[in-house]
Amino acid sequence: MTQPTVTLEIERDLHFMARCLYPWLKYMLTSWPILVKFIEDYTPILGYKVVKWIRASIGFKCNSDDASKGNSGPSSGAFFCIRNVEGNFVYAKVKRLEENNNLREKISAIKMGLKFCIAKELLHVTLETDSLIVKKMIDGEWEVPWSVSVEIRKIRHLMKEREIVIEHIFKKGNKVANFFS
Repeated sequence: MTQPTVTLEIERDLHFMARCLYPWLKYMLTSWPILVKFIEDYTPILGYKVVKWIRASIGFKCNSDDASKGNSGPSSGAFFCIRNVEGNFVYAKVKRLEENNNLREKISAIKMGLKFCIAKELLHVTLETDSLIVKKMIDGEWEVPWSVSVEIRKIRHLMKEREIVIEHIFKKGNKVANFFS
């Protein structure tokens, strides 16, 4: 293999690597020195989002979380807390669960909070969970695994015809639930 052929192969490989690292760029330079200069000078545009808990504008907020170390084990549990429009605690509960996985625990925490809100006839409830997976399963956006399909159907049935919505909250915004769980 000649030196120009090796150089061409290296430039081609670097071009493909750059296309993988920066797929959003419309065009990619092919000349080795220009490509190296571009990569050295490249500064990505960073975004940020402030994450904090925001109290309910009307009604109540129910934050839930699972309490487990790892994916399953004897230290697993579920937690929820209810707060009013002022952000004051109305009720909080932690329940130890049988040996489970994180998904079942998060679903159990939501179901516990939901049942409490219904039993106490709380109106305008916003359920907040840090599990986007569970939220999307309850909303019907994602397929539900058979192992939790009964629980998800129960939650949907409990929410039906009530002023209850479920929202995703980032883990950092769900600090109270994380602290107690």
